[in-house]
Amino acid sequence: MYVRFPAGYEPPLHSHKASERILVNRGTLMLRTAYGDEMRKPEGAYFVIKSGLVHETMCVGPEDCFCYISLDRAFDVIPFLKP
Repeated sequence: MYVRFPAGYEPPLHSHKASERILVNRGTLMLRTAYGDEMRKPEGAYFVIKSGLVHETMCVGPEDCFCYISLDRAFDVIPFLKP
């Protein structure tokens, strides 16, 4: 699927049953895991978020982010509830 995330988009921590393969076509994404690890993904970056990894993917910078996302099964969102 091809997705647009508006600049400043910041969803809450969550996971998916599917692994995500993401190509950043425009903008910059920031991937943050539940452990606090952060990875900046600029335009042209390709990365994989493994199934079950609790994360948030934010669109940082002044412009919207356009990404191509491929999944290995049906798309779902599992909210992360802090204990």
